[in-house]
Amino acid sequence: LSLKHLSCVSGNSGRIGSVMRACQQAPNHLDPIVEKPKTNSHRVTGLSCAMRVPLNQLKRQIIAATTATKEGHIPSAFSILDIAWVLYDGVMRFQPQDPKSDDRDRFILSKGHGSLAVYAVLAEKGFFPAEELARFSTLDSRLGGHPDHDKVPGIEASTGSLGHGLPFGVGVA
Repeated sequence: LSLKHLSCVSGNSGRIGSVMRACQQAPNHLDPIVEKPKTNSHRVTGLSCAMRVPLNQLKRQIIAATTATKEGHIPSAFSILDIAWVLYDGVMRFQPQDPKSDDRDRFILSKGHGSLAVYAVLAEKGFFPAEELARFSTLDSRLGGHPDHDKVPGIEASTGSLGHGLPFGVGVA
């Protein structure tokens, strides 16, 4: 199974269950790609092996959430998942137990319809229990189809309209 196959699945497609089973059977589809230039340096253009396992698990959670609730945008979530994971896993400063800490870094999701990726990363990092993902975008859930900073710890901005995050980020800076 390749990322191309996963990214073409729509949120309400009947193929989600088969994609979910294929993901479980093929957990190592994100092998790193290393280009070897003529110099002695190597440039990694893919994901490291250490990132592959958590990213695959997060992709399964995203597919499971959209399958359970029949809501969400899998391609939008998958398109930002790698970036969000890298930032939260080793670049950004944050404290899940104090999500409003003054010395935190801020991640602003401009395309709010990709919120499920950020929710999956936040759950993995301890901002809230991962079990909440199964109620994504339902009436009894704080995890809406677009992020709401008043309801979800770790969400910096309530966004939805494309391009909304850039002016918000300028204001925060």
